Amino acid sequence: MFTETGPTLKTACAKPVAASGRCVLKVNLNGTVKPFEFLAFPQCSHQMILAWDFFRATDAVIDCGKEELQLA
Repeated sequence: MFTETGPTLKTACAKPVAASGRCVLKVNLNGTVKPFEFLAFPQCSHQMILAWDFFRATDAVIDCGKEELQLA
C-alpha cells in the first residue's frame, strides 16, 4: 500500500491511485476516543471509505441485509 512516493491504492479496474495526503483524526465512539489514520484521494467517488483496520479496531458488525453498520 505504501510506496516510495507515498500511499497508493488500486481501483476496481486495477488502476493505481496515489493519495494526495494523510491525517490522523481522533474519532469519538460512544465516549471512547481513538486516533485513526485517514488518506485523502483526489476525485474519490465516495466522501469516506473505511477499511478493515477501522472495522477491526471498532469491533464493527456489518449487516448487509439491514444495510446497517454497528460500532462497539
